[in-house]
Amino acid sequence: MILAYIDPGSGALILQLLMAGIVGAGVYFRRAIARIFGFRKKKPEDQPRADSDE
Repeated sequence: MILAYIDPGSGALILQLLMAGIVGAGVYFRRAIARIFGFRKKKPEDQPRADSDE
């Protein structure tokens, strides 16, 4: 009979590692994620300029 036990400290460490990996991957691949979901900022050329004489 094999008994396995993970104490709360080890469980919290594993959970923290998983969460940090997911967030880290999101930051690393944010350009690809932005392209997929369309989260792009407007380019400065597309916005009207406040100092124009028009």
